[in-house]
Amino acid sequence: PVYRLTKYERDYALVLGNLILGGGADAKLFKDVREANSLCYSIYSSFDNMFISKYIIDDTMRLSPSAWVMWQVADNHISAEGYNGKQDFGMVDLNKGYWGATVVDHDKQEIIVTQKYYCIGQFTRYIRPGDTLLHIDENSMAAYNSEKQQLVIVAVNCEGTDVEHFFDLSQFKTIGKTAQQIRTSGSLADGEHWAQLDDIKMDKTGLFTSLKANSVTTFIIEGVTLE
Repeated sequence: PVYRLTKYERDYALVLGNLILGGGADAKLFKDVREANSLCYSIYSSFDNMFISKYIIDDTMRLSPSAWVMWQVADNHISAEGYNGKQDFGMVDLNKGYWGATVVDHDKQEIIVTQKYYCIGQFTRYIRPGDTLLHIDENSMAAYNSEKQQLVIVAVNCEGTDVEHFFDLSQFKTIGKTAQQIRTSGSLADGEHWAQLDDIKMDKTGLFTSLKANSVTTFIIEGVTLE
């Protein structure tokens, strides 16, 4: 006779598989896969526009993956006829937070971007394949390109007030005299979106700056060399 699994047995297998494969950054499988193949993954998104940037830093610095990929960039579809047989629930309120990064309007053939889209772009537009990722702290990460002699720093401030911060770059042999800064902050309606700000002057030891409240800022420093 054919034995059919009970609902309990089916659910138990799913729970067990999730614990083995998705046990977190400190799980043995995560460590083995990471050390053997330089590859690991984390499945996460957030309704909060700014906190997704924090999770990018957290995942990248803790897991040391070969890439960080968002698998659900488009999470809502607008279509009068429905999308793939699913009912159209209309446009979402982007200012209240949203699981994806874009909304696809099939009727107008448009892609509507969110503030989260701009936050993610603070990383993806400036940290490129081939860069070497560097650990800084829980709210910042950096990427160095030796051929371009370029250092990119992305810093997140999820607090409601500005934060003073110093990036110590004294371990580099040389650094440029100024840093470009690009920032996304606030809400989609009245915030900044990849805003190009005035360059910041630096001294020989590093970069001192004020991180705006609820912002993601990318700093680009040229002329950076190692010992």
